Amino acid sequence: MKKQLLTLLTTTTLTLSSAFSATDEAVRTNNFLGEKLATSIIKTTDKTENFMISGTSLQQALSIVANGSAGWTRTTLEDYLDTSIEHLNESNLVMRNAINFTEQQRVDLTTRSLYLNPAVITTNNSIWRTTYFPNGGQYSFSPEFIDTAKTFYHAEHQVLNFNDEASVATVNKWAEDNTNGLVKKIIKHSEMKDMLWMVMNATYMEASWSERFYELTRSAPVFTLANGERTVPKMMASTQFVNYMELEDESEMVAMKLNSDQEGTDLAFVAYLPKQGKELKKSQLDFFQSEIKKLTLPALVSRSESLNAKVIMPKFSFDYSVSMQAYEKLTLEMGLNDLFLDRADFSQMATHGSLPSKVGLIKQNTKIELDEKGIKAAAVTVIGGVRATSVGPGVQKNIILDRPFMFAIVDRNTQAVLFSGSVVNP
Repeated sequence: MKKQLLTLLTTTTLTLSSAFSATDEAVRTNNFLGEKLATSIIKTTDKTENFMISGTSLQQALSIVANGSAGWTRTTLEDYLDTSIEHLNESNLVMRNAINFTEQQRVDLTTRSLYLNPAVITTNNSIWRTTYFPNGGQYSFSPEFIDTAKTFYHAEHQVLNFNDEASVATVNKWAEDNTNGLVKKIIKHSEMKDMLWMVMNATYMEASWSERFYELTRSAPVFTLANGERTVPKMMASTQFVNYMELEDESEMVAMKLNSDQEGTDLAFVAYLPKQGKELKKSQLDFFQSEIKKLTLPALVSRSESLNAKVIMPKFSFDYSVSMQAYEKLTLEMGLNDLFLDRADFSQMATHGSLPSKVGLIKQNTKIELDEKGIKAAAVTVIGGVRATSVGPGVQKNIILDRPFMFAIVDRNTQAVLFSGSVVNP
């Protein structure tokens, strides 16, 4: 009996250890892509604007595309993601379960109340191929690729004429339906008509605050922009216990808990307020390259203090779009330009005799709405393939977000950063 019990305990321990290891692997890839995309955007643009990206959405789409790669392209992607494609599939499935992702179609978001139904995270994937070949030839997904996309990523499979405006509307309707109407458009006819295939992900979350905010109607602080100008956005306030951390350079980080009705999910909104006078681009890079790594639950517990605080911050709502094509600054900075070359090998994606393909476009559209009720955030990522040429209680602290700040929405159990961005003008 003791021997059987020991065997059972050992097996259970190994199974749990394997699950945690797989989750860690997927979360690492998830967070790497989010960090890489955010820092690449900051480095390659001089614009001072609000932005938000989702490493989670990009990871889902890129992982599916990676399953269609072969030869040197597969090796390049495995080196880039620092894992084998097979391991990526298995760990991704474990992470989906760990974060309790729900397919959108199982949740009627139109009848939900942010207060009555505190939180939901949905993710949906799809693969699409065209029937339009103006220069001859044909293209079909291989049965193995379709099966992998369905098994590990729950992806639906659709076949359309990509040159038909009605097909463009169908794709955009898929994006809108799977983000509760937040992202209404992801692709234009001019972008889609020459594609052979598309891989898409839609990730959506909504959650109410654990401690409600109220709108400040009087004595609201002004918001100082990066250029020194002042604006008066709608502000809100809440008194609550937060995880608070003051960093070595006197910048501040605060984590506010979000309600969750999904068992095992621990969501938090984390704001990083740079030291007064710190240059914006340096602040953004410091956050996404360094400070965001401190958002893990153990780090927040060990390095921060729980204190009673009055938090004042702006309400904001904005959308953002980012895209990559061959040899663009962002594509090169991301390290993904090889996928856009004629010699890229995606033969595992297609049946024998199909036209050769390469990546022609990577695009992500996002939107966030944050107010006194809670947060709604969404991202849709499309990767399109085109024809390739054969080749504790105490004194209350005031925390006021009254100047540009960075933010992240984090699942603290798995340490996955679902969304991250920067607010420079609410």
